Amino acid sequence: MRIGQGISGALIQPQVMVLMREGFSKEQQPFIFSLYGMVIGLGFTFGLLLGGIIMKLNLFNLGWRNIFFFNLPVCLLILCMSSLIPKREPITKDSVDIKGSSLLVLGSFLLVYQIIYFKNIMSAVIILIGLALLFFFRKVEKVRLNKKQTVLVDFSVFQEPNFLRGIASVFCVYMSMFGLFFLMTYYAQLGLGKSVFQTGFIFLPLGIGFTLASIASANWLKKMGNQLLLLGVLGMLGSLIILIFSLKYQPDLFTFFNLFLLFLYGLFLGITTTPLIGIILIDVSAEFSGLASSIINMVMYFSNIMGVALIGGAFKRIAGQTNNYLSGFSFSLIGVLLCLVLTGYYFKTTFIEEKKRSSSI
Repeated sequence: MRIGQGISGALIQPQVMVLMREGFSKEQQPFIFSLYGMVIGLGFTFGLLLGGIIMKLNLFNLGWRNIFFFNLPVCLLILCMSSLIPKREPITKDSVDIKGSSLLVLGSFLLVYQIIYFKNIMSAVIILIGLALLFFFRKVEKVRLNKKQTVLVDFSVFQEPNFLRGIASVFCVYMSMFGLFFLMTYYAQLGLGKSVFQTGFIFLPLGIGFTLASIASANWLKKMGNQLLLLGVLGMLGSLIILIFSLKYQPDLFTFFNLFLLFLYGLFLGITTTPLIGIILIDVSAEFSGLASSIINMVMYFSNIMGVALIGGAFKRIAGQTNNYLSGFSFSLIGVLLCLVLTGYYFKTTFIEEKKRSSSI
């Protein structure tokens, strides 16, 4: 059932970005994609708070399963509103690329599953097999493209201006975000002994900061240009570095100062992630808009997996060895900081220096 839910979501979400790209002019797109980024971010931040509230209510004593009482009405609403979307005829009647699909799914599964549950040398071997399948998938797609057949992934999309480094920046910033959310949840529950309901409220100041920044980001982007992205990364770095030192003297995340730092982090997170997808997609050719949207969507979810597996795994390992959750939290935050440093590098080289070179030509 969860696999079906994931497949259905993967079919819907990229199409939303394509419709926004095709339905609005290039001048309108930065604002439209900012709204999209705001909604995505609000879902990530306030979703955790909502989950805590649902767990606290525990209707019918169903525990976490109560979340489906919230999901079902949302799905029905989406189904009803889908009738408002203009219908489109299929672009091609070619058969589905079964071979390519099988290679992509199997290779991705082996790679991701073994990264999450890495145990021994056998896990490393399976990861290499997964990478080999993905490499073979690329070969298969190139052969189909040369035969003028429909492909799952036209790798020419990675030659689009700034797209490859753009999705690298998406991966890094979202990996840092998901990694931090995981750390905060585990530290609050295991280190501070907070309930699921109490833990959810840690994300409230972060969500408020994100919301305020998202509302204003479109205007700020007009005034500052892509420099706004770098400002956001520097702000996130600064707030988290101060948080590491603050926790040394105030280990409780619920102190006023630490909550204020989380508010600042949410503010700068909103500045960064809200306009990011629009900035990447605006220069992508129309023929690749659907594929580019799908790749960005995939990278966002893959960054979630890697953030939890690597940064969360480091936290559990350090906390388990030292029996000190504060040390585990603080040291694991260094992984979050490294992701943000990489994000800043990609922003600077992709969206700032590249724009300067383009404007000088």
